[in-house]
Amino acid sequence: RATVDAALVRMGVPDPRTVTREVLHAWSEADLHRLVAHFLRVRFPILLALNKADLSGAAAHIEEVRARWPGEPSVAVSARAE
Repeated sequence: RATVDAALVRMGVPDPRTVTREVLHAWSEADLHRLVAHFLRVRFPILLALNKADLSGAAAHIEEVRARWPGEPSVAVSARAE
């Protein structure tokens, strides 16, 4: 239930307990698609592994990727440095 509630909150539902079966039946296909997309994001979080951080010019590329996906956690990695 907590995962579904978190997906509903991400969707903009202020109080997930107010979503009844009747409310769900009134939702459009697009609303249901958004719910599933948010559910998947909550259930299977993403971490951006920004590889080859040791190469020249990597810092600018890393900042570009982080700016493009600001809400995603990321970590710069390098096999050479490991």
